[in-house]
Amino acid sequence: MNSKLYWFLNSLILIIPLLMDRVSKQLIVNGKLACQPVNDYLYFDLIYNRGISWGMLNSENNLIFFLVTLLVTTITVFLIWHTWQKIQQNQIVIGEILVLSGAISNIMDRVIYKGVVDFIIFSCNGWSWPAFNIADFSIVIGAVIMFITSIWEKPEQPIIKI
Repeated sequence: MNSKLYWFLNSLILIIPLLMDRVSKQLIVNGKLACQPVNDYLYFDLIYNRGISWGMLNSENNLIFFLVTLLVTTITVFLIWHTWQKIQQNQIVIGEILVLSGAISNIMDRVIYKGVVDFIIFSCNGWSWPAFNIADFSIVIGAVIMFITSIWEKPEQPIIKI
């Protein structure tokens, strides 16, 4: 693949979900996206998550929030390094870029709002999925792609000497 096209496509994969997430969060925070049911299964409600996925480690304690943010940022920096290594080896990085897009946007929330803005809630028959956002969706899709590509990648064959 052409090098310029490769960088352009990877940039789009990073920027589009990040922008969609930032815009949707601005709309919900500024009250432009109503906190009300969209239909029988989808509801928008503004929630600030100071923890990690599904509200785990959610705490009003600033030290715990700082430590969780430090952990998330450290993992994101490691993923940036890992992604760069794969780029240098001309490997597919779509999954990694999607995860980074979501992680970067959620880290921005932690700095700007002192918590991640979650607002999308699915529910059915009294059961409700934990609130999430477009960045979280990007992270999940990216992780699935990373898993699938890791299965498809051919491991290097060991050289057997007798």
